[in-house]
Amino acid sequence: MAYRGANPITAPTPMGHEYCGIVEEIGREVRSVKPGQFVIGSFFASDNTCPDCRAGYQSGCQHAEFVGGAQAPRLRVPLADGTLVATSDVPSMDLIPNLLALSDVMGTGRFAADAASVKHGKTVVVVGDGAVGLLGVLSAKRMGAERIIAMSRHPAPSTAGATGWLSNSSRHDGRRCSLPHWRATQRIALNGVLRRL
Repeated sequence: MAYRGANPITAPTPMGHEYCGIVEEIGREVRSVKPGQFVIGSFFASDNTCPDCRAGYQSGCQHAEFVGGAQAPRLRVPLADGTLVATSDVPSMDLIPNLLALSDVMGTGRFAADAASVKHGKTVVVVGDGAVGLLGVLSAKRMGAERIIAMSRHPAPSTAGATGWLSNSSRHDGRRCSLPHWRATQRIALNGVLRRL
């Protein structure tokens, strides 16, 4: 929140926690990546070996470290073996912005859909149509959800493949989609994080 003045910054400081790039150097204990590989990493470094990581909750890693300052020419990534994922080849420059979404918002949206056990044929509601919410919609769609309702504060949101949307905007009645059997909805997402009803 430095850009809003919530945290005072007294010196030039790189911002951001989304990153991908080419490995230049590795530490002596790193085994999973090597110099020259293109990698994508998470904004939470994780060892991928603790019980939480093995259960699929790398963001709850017992040794997690936040990776900040990523919008910089170089970045040191702790716990590289558990955090970095190498691509098979170095991608083209036009693909890199899309891959950058994998380091944060796509992983969060997919994790939300997975944590809510989205299944083929189910109905889901995603509250929020920001980057995480829209990628939660895409994840639910890829996981086979039959009906995906995107909730938005905007009167005409970008739905990213949702089958309907509801608006909570006071300027719009939000009747583009009805939920006559609200309890029939299997899952709900709050700010992109899906929860069971």
